[in-house]
Amino acid sequence: MLKNLVIIHMAPNKYPIVVDKITGRKRVRSFDVRAASQQYSNIAGTLSGFAITIVIIIAQANNPNIGGLDIVRRNIAATGLLVSFFGFITSSFVFAVISGEEELTPKANQMAFLAGSGFSLSMTFFFWSIATFLKAFLVDEISTITYKIFPIFLILNPIYIVSSILDNIHIFDRRKPILREYLILLIPSVLTIAFSYLSRFLINTNSEPNLKLFNFLVWLFLIVIIVDNILSVLFSTLNDNYRMNIYLCGFWILLHSLLISIVIAFI
Repeated sequence: MLKNLVIIHMAPNKYPIVVDKITGRKRVRSFDVRAASQQYSNIAGTLSGFAITIVIIIAQANNPNIGGLDIVRRNIAATGLLVSFFGFITSSFVFAVISGEEELTPKANQMAFLAGSGFSLSMTFFFWSIATFLKAFLVDEISTITYKIFPIFLILNPIYIVSSILDNIHIFDRRKPILREYLILLIPSVLTIAFSYLSRFLINTNSEPNLKLFNFLVWLFLIVIIVDNILSVLFSTLNDNYRMNIYLCGFWILLHSLLISIVIAFI
């Protein structure tokens, strides 16, 4: 990939600027989402294997000593893992598409933003399902630790997603993102997840899960994951300079954060 690039200058206290030989576009020399997407695709494929393996373990498990509530937890954990499996498989293909982009462009980063959004939802359900699976099989110590790690992972979710949007600003606008842009992309989502987690302390953690709400949540996750991946692939046909408005990106991240917040209700 680097053979298509020529360094123009590297002035003191300035970012090194490169120009692509194919299009003549100037940009900052930086992280290449196309190369990273190759590894993202491999990671998503590997995680899909873990997800379906745990589902098979749950299906084969037959413990007559577990109670009705734990059976419910086991079943919803299996459902969550199946959703994760589907999300990981589709994300693996979409990241492969991104890795095939001929040039690093704003469009490629935009595709990564959408693919990463769907991947983050799959990771959320995967992590939550594992914790629920452990709790159903009475591994209280491990499940407790997992639930404590879970909110940290959730707070990191929006940060992971916005990286592609911030990369577009840094690489192609050739400047550092300003505070307002960070606030638009991060604050509503982080506050939504943090508020949801704090509110969770007011709910009895041993109560029986609301299966109707959970089934509705499963379909919401599936629909949003599908939309994320379809849009990511469709964007590959757009102009190389295409990028979503930053307010729309902030809204898209907030939408995913709201879904994640509902998952917190099932901890």
